Amino acid sequence: MSEQSAFFLYLIKSYLTGQPRQCPYCGSFDNELIARRRVIIQLRKCHNCGLMFRYPKETPEYNQKYYQQDYKEGITTDMPSPETIEKWKQVNFKGTPVDFTEKLNLLNLFIQQGQSA
Repeated sequence: MSEQSAFFLYLIKSYLTGQPRQCPYCGSFDNELIARRRVIIQLRKCHNCGLMFRYPKETPEYNQKYYQQDYKEGITTDMPSPETIEKWKQVNFKGTPVDFTEKLNLLNLFIQQGQSA
């Protein structure tokens, strides 16, 4: 079964078992539907704490499995080894996946050092 199919079945199961629509942060049931995606996924906003969350919600166990095993997003999820970080530091991160030299140079064109906004 594909990952997408498994996720879809998980969402359907959440609806059928009556997962409560309470805020995952503060526990409030005072929230509203903001938008839908693919008919079944809802974006809700809590009136109590302001958190916007997806419903049906994933369990902490589901998130742990997904983000530790299935989710891949380059440098965001693939932590380099301490040795690699030391090598990158020696070259001031130039030529590495986290080399932001061009972006910093662009910012420096618009912002003079020492001035705050």
